[in-house]
Amino acid sequence: MFSLSRFLSPKRRLEKASTSRAGANVEACIIGLVSGCSAVLLKNGIGLLGPVRIQASNYLPVWFVLPVIGISFGFIAGWLIEQFAPETRVAALPKLSQP
Repeated sequence: MFSLSRFLSPKRRLEKASTSRAGANVEACIIGLVSGCSAVLLKNGIGLLGPVRIQASNYLPVWFVLPVIGISFGFIAGWLIEQFAPETRVAALPKLSQP
């Protein structure tokens, strides 16, 4: 019988694959590729955002443009972390409550 859930659950396939040595090596390669691509995208994104901020400061006051862009991207980053890595929020709480 055809089961669609088998194809829709990559997490389950990765859990089974990582139990073997070959599966662990494949998983490590995938993680390395994804992190390398992310680093390149981050570097290029920062390089593209700098001129945009400078050009925007030609039309609006600098004291307004630079903080607004920084704060808005900070909120986007916070939202992404809450959506895709909610466990990071819990890990920071004990450190904040210590005197």
